[in-house]
Amino acid sequence: MAQETLEKTFTVAATPRLELSNIRGSVEVRSGADNLIEVIVVKHTESGDAENTEIELAQALDGGVKVTTRFPEGWWRWLAGSKPCRVDYRVKVPQGSLLKLKGVENSVLVDGLEGQFDLTSVSGDLTLRNLTGPVHINTVSGNVSAKKLSGAIELVTVSGDLDATDAQQASISAKTVGGDLAVQTTLSDGPYRFDSVSGDVRLQLPADARFSASLSSISGEVSSTFPATNFSRSHGSQAVDIQGGGVTIDAKSVSGNLQLHPFGDAPHAASVDRREILERLERGEIRPEEALAQMQG
Repeated sequence: MAQETLEKTFTVAATPRLELSNIRGSVEVRSGADNLIEVIVVKHTESGDAENTEIELAQALDGGVKVTTRFPEGWWRWLAGSKPCRVDYRVKVPQGSLLKLKGVENSVLVDGLEGQFDLTSVSGDLTLRNLTGPVHINTVSGNVSAKKLSGAIELVTVSGDLDATDAQQASISAKTVGGDLAVQTTLSDGPYRFDSVSGDVRLQLPADARFSASLSSISGEVSSTFPATNFSRSHGSQAVDIQGGGVTIDAKSVSGNLQLHPFGDAPHAASVDRREILERLERGEIRPEEALAQMQG
């Protein structure tokens, strides 16, 4: 396939900043040399309108680097069959960089960095690996796969799923309409907050974790395979203290569920058992004390 390749290296200051915007294709950002941002661009000229797909590589007076795929605006171009080419970016940045990545259909990989991360995607998937520092994510339908993240994370998504494993999230703020959120993390001071319409929230936490979880929902349920020391239910709200209570986990939903499980546990089978216990409690077949004992067992 025909392609054009560009390469450029920028010398940057003590706090490197990179702002990169792409439309179609991919973006990979990894660790590189101190004080340098290295950019390799591959434009696949047969994949779209090569003449109108432009690449901008620039550095501002304050040292910030801006990398952009440009394509003329206008819905009529898309209707006429004209679309931007796929463009692949391979970037190396110093540790401690401030990254701001925006994409439409392009996939993103960020790996092995300490810094600050601001990631926006419409439909492209995001893969995050071995990152230390605050992460802010905004997607429409793009899925997020994360492994070994350390720091605070903020997520806003419409229908994209989040799957985070081996994390050490100091705090979490996540909002979703229909996307499911699955997070395996240790707990710190928090807060840990989740807002959902119909998406489920599944948390896998250390077996010795002490926390207090609550769910405000119309039809969603709390399920847990942790030993509970207290469980309450009142007017659309459910609350559970695990191993005496502790760090606060707060969830709100219309119909989404909150599932709580120790590392290595199988959440799906357990959540079915707990739902059955709660339904029996609502029908008056068992007393609250019996329901609590069964959930602890």
